[in-house]
Amino acid sequence: MKRALPPSEPTHSRPTAPDVDAAILDLLARLPLTWKPLDVDGLSAVEQEALLLLTAGGLVERRFSVRLQLIGQTMAIEATVTATGEYGLVEGFEPVAKAAWQAWAGEYLRSKAGEPQNQPSFHCEPLGPQQARLSKDGQQARADVEAGRTRTVLDFLHRRTLVFTGKVVCGYGRAEKIETRPTPTQPVQVELINTGPMAALAETVQKLFDAQAKAQQAQGADEVITAEVAASQYGITKKTIRHRVKKGDFRDFRPAGAASNAKLVVSRADIERFYTRLK
Repeated sequence: MKRALPPSEPTHSRPTAPDVDAAILDLLARLPLTWKPLDVDGLSAVEQEALLLLTAGGLVERRFSVRLQLIGQTMAIEATVTATGEYGLVEGFEPVAKAAWQAWAGEYLRSKAGEPQNQPSFHCEPLGPQQARLSKDGQQARADVEAGRTRTVLDFLHRRTLVFTGKVVCGYGRAEKIETRPTPTQPVQVELINTGPMAALAETVQKLFDAQAKAQQAQGADEVITAEVAASQYGITKKTIRHRVKKGDFRDFRPAGAASNAKLVVSRADIERFYTRLK
């Protein structure tokens, strides 16, 4: 994912550079200085490409509210995230992913250890319209255009000239609200597909979850599993696992940020020091 906030997939040929430049200047002139709703789906392909460049260049901030679900689960994470720049989306979604990990660590690890067709995946849907505004750098860019320095602004966004070639605007992102709540409808099923910007958000959370799972495993340099997996593969109960954790026989692999190991995530190696895997 090279850019933080990709537009919806265009339905025709890629816009030409002159058309994109005209759309950049138009959006730069009319986007608000304070948060206002932005109908991204109503933009043309040229305007969406222009918005993408403005966002990646840190000139436009975008705010969106989303509902994230681990497919098959009855709880959802609802969050509002603000982001700009190349990596703003990842930064803004990190605390959302941490909240999701705390809610779904057990289910995620259990699915991860299961059959290939049952591997965990996420669904993301928008809640209400996106919002947008010019960042401080965007306001300066508007002033530069008004002062006749249009070429400098366009060169910056397209990474042209020696001054801007290879330059990456990392940007910033922040989660303004995170809530865990029951889903308002039935749990989403596997056939529901993420599209457009929602696909990028779901992919971001998937990567952050995978990284968290690897970090969890690295703590003990072995595989970590849930109590449900331990029960089915070794025939031991949650009560026994809790007892062993309390005695110090099993390490406590609590999810990051959790007050306790409520999901009972433990080390397979610890279990196999005391129990034999069932046939």
